[in-house]
Amino acid sequence: MRHITATHFYNLAKCPARVYLDIHGDHGKKLPFSEFMQDKVDEGVRHEAEIIAGMPDAVSIDYHRDDEGFLKTLAAMKEGAKVIFQGVLLDGNHVGRPDLLIRIEGGSKFGAYEYYA
Repeated sequence: MRHITATHFYNLAKCPARVYLDIHGDHGKKLPFSEFMQDKVDEGVRHEAEIIAGMPDAVSIDYHRDDEGFLKTLAAMKEGAKVIFQGVLLDGNHVGRPDLLIRIEGGSKFGAYEYYA
């Protein structure tokens, strides 16, 4: 199964050929990240960690396979977690990995609340 990520959308706006090559190109020919790009990736990871550290009610979903992550996300939703970080949503062949799922008032199969991505 191929996953479309936020990075694909960013790259599509910059260079549509990049998305094609990322999916269909020879990965052996792909250059590693430059030091600058690696710093940007690391900065993003640090930023996410800082944001989550300020959300003591956040449940972080750790998983190796999408189906495992989905089951953990579903369990957190059933428990009514206020914030879910790095959850997994599945619908047929479609996979979603929102950075945050935030519980809001409403109605769903979970009760008097629903989740906003």
